[in-house]
Amino acid sequence: MRTVHTLIFIGELRAIPWLVVTGLAGMRDRTVALAAAAVGAETAAFVITRGVCPLTPLSERLDGRVGSVSDISLPDRVARTIPSGRPH
Repeated sequence: MRTVHTLIFIGELRAIPWLVVTGLAGMRDRTVALAAAAVGAETAAFVITRGVCPLTPLSERLDGRVGSVSDISLPDRVARTIPSGRPH
């Protein structure tokens, strides 16, 4: 689960700047549509679940660890900067 969540997180981190760059350049192609769909789906899921990534509860159940980003493979210094939607 950790790997899946990490890959999704990295994909989102790549999609957002791609949308900015392609928007400034006026590009409109399949990659823009894909990036917009990914960011839109993640945003909708985040709003629906009130700021908690939908994969976090599943990961916590499977892994037994509770934490804002305990299911993402990130260095602690980076992980602490990500909003969790949960009290610390």
